Amino acid sequence: MAPPPKDYWFHLKYWALIIPAAYVVSFIYSFGPVMGIGRKMVDYNVDTCEKISGPTDFNFCEDVVLSNVSGVAYTTCDPERHLFNKVMGHHFLEEGQKAKSSDFWRVNYVEVPASIEKFTINKEFDSTSDFHPLGITFDINPETNEQILASVNLAHYGDASIEFFTVDDESLTLTHKRTVRDAKIYNPNSIHIINDVRLRADDGTPSFFFTNDHYFTSGFLKKIENYFLYLSNVGFYNARTGKVEKGINGLLFANGITGTDEFLFVAETYAGTIKKYDIQITFVDDVPQVNLNYVKEAFFYMAVDNLRYVAEKDLVVVAGHPKGIDALIFMMVKDKVNAVKPPSQVDVWDVESGETKTLLVDNGELFTTSTTGLIDLVNSKLIVSSLFDEGLLICDL
Repeated sequence: MAPPPKDYWFHLKYWALIIPAAYVVSFIYSFGPVMGIGRKMVDYNVDTCEKISGPTDFNFCEDVVLSNVSGVAYTTCDPERHLFNKVMGHHFLEEGQKAKSSDFWRVNYVEVPASIEKFTINKEFDSTSDFHPLGITFDINPETNEQILASVNLAHYGDASIEFFTVDDESLTLTHKRTVRDAKIYNPNSIHIINDVRLRADDGTPSFFFTNDHYFTSGFLKKIENYFLYLSNVGFYNARTGKVEKGINGLLFANGITGTDEFLFVAETYAGTIKKYDIQITFVDDVPQVNLNYVKEAFFYMAVDNLRYVAEKDLVVVAGHPKGIDALIFMMVKDKVNAVKPPSQVDVWDVESGETKTLLVDNGELFTTSTTGLIDLVNSKLIVSSLFDEGLLICDL
């Protein structure tokens, strides 16, 4: 049989171009909406917003939670995250240089001017050594009324952990309660506590869900995992047994997590989705068994970050990066002072109706790299935190 003519349509030399081109088109189609490719950012609802700042180390406050006191929020700030971003694997420390450890803050955002105060952590926990918090949450024991702040700690030179502190709001003191460290908690990002007293340890430490945002802990594979490998997961720490149990596998950059004792919401950053799961708790020989069942999901035109659930309205507040590509470039630049600031966005998902809407868009000039949005219904405020900006953004609703 005679060979096909050289201009035959499926000649290998053409497929050598067609296959890569098809892959690029597929990538842009899948990630274009999340990366914000070609999207023009226009400010929306920022006229009532004010950025509150204070001491020089009150910046890069990635997560924020409401307290049980009206108008008061708690936040953690990692003021040298620009030098060492463990989640994304960007390190700019000089040889022998060590990043400063981080702190907890109490912010009364309804006072004028806002009151910004740093917590003192008791000497049982050396917060000056290698403490670099990320996701945080607040819990009140329904039996003892003990108030607890729990935080992810992405230690730079050791294993990650979840740290628990009891809160004395009047004296601005945190007392270290417990460290949870496990080989299965290797890239923790966000945590969600189960409030049920039946799932607490004898000392009151609660059980909790957590996200591992990556499977790989460093290197090239960690970077490409963001877009191509569904390897991140949700785990469950059973405080009754002291063991970590399986939650959900096969997620793409699992990030923020929120919910109640009945259901859980999980953010997949570069998929642009929030997924809802029912939590099923059963008891076998008085030991709790927890399972998650997928319910539904919602898509957002941004790289979604942290989540907060508003039970009174059945809303999930979603903060993120509407131009994900700009946020990635900004993270890779050492000189962030003179770099172009990526925009911020906060959306909400009405879970019952399935509708989503945008609450806030800022082009980056006022507030960049938004990570968490909180709705305070009592004071009609929106509180926004950031990966790489000063303080917090406070807006009227």
